[in-house]
Amino acid sequence: MKKLLKILFSFIILISILLSIIYFENNNRLRIYFFNIGQGDSIFIRTPSNENILIDGGPDNTLITKLGSTLPFYDQTIDLIILTHPHDDHLFGLINVLERYNVKKILYYPTNHETRAYTNFKEIISEKNIPTVEALAGQIFNFKDVKIKVIYPFPDLEMSNLNNYSVVTRLSYQEIDFFFTGDLEKEGEEIVLENYEYLESEVLKAGHHGSKTSSTLEFVKFLNPDIVAIQVGVDNKFNHPSESVIARFNNLDIEIYRNDLMGDICFEVFDNILSLCE
Repeated sequence: MKKLLKILFSFIILISILLSIIYFENNNRLRIYFFNIGQGDSIFIRTPSNENILIDGGPDNTLITKLGSTLPFYDQTIDLIILTHPHDDHLFGLINVLERYNVKKILYYPTNHETRAYTNFKEIISEKNIPTVEALAGQIFNFKDVKIKVIYPFPDLEMSNLNNYSVVTRLSYQEIDFFFTGDLEKEGEEIVLENYEYLESEVLKAGHHGSKTSSTLEFVKFLNPDIVAIQVGVDNKFNHPSESVIARFNNLDIEIYRNDLMGDICFEVFDNILSLCE
């Protein structure tokens, strides 16, 4: 009887694992999560081939909980981390990810900005011998049918504001494009406008949490998005997003999604159709 119970128990565990795998398989769907992590940025990308990409980590350790509830328990790999820039509200949550997950590669733009969190970030990379790539415009990272292109920064960049060293990327899958800006501000946006003829994207991640220093009219019209996602914390002390920026998006008939009002936001692309995740 005990032997039969052990076999039955093992069978139940096996079925549970198989059901978990089936549930978490993307079935040719690209999913992009704009995590609600307070006043900061953290975007998680799950490709149709089940590769994991993380853009920024938010201001605290909330990201670890978000990843735990989003990824299947058996998947402890992050294929690529993109740190847009080393302000704590983008960086801090990545430190715990580096410690707990198998990170295959990190893309970032080294700067002279020094904080305890940034120093810790670089020390862990060195200790774990994680490969790094210095971000420069024109680089392309392919994940089977998903392409991520670095749009900015350019070589020999000299900016007084750390936000304008943000790594800007454009993700393309089928005929749908996502544009990720980090905290890029007006000066950086102008450089992008000077160097590209076409970057239209269906989804725009608003620069600098919807601050009035970003998302200029010329830049937004150039990208021509249908949707804008704003990563912003509830009742934040910076009064983000700016009312003028919200009005700009509304005047251009752009659909607005905000973490402070909607919590986690997830988009998926399947059969060349962009929609909210089911």
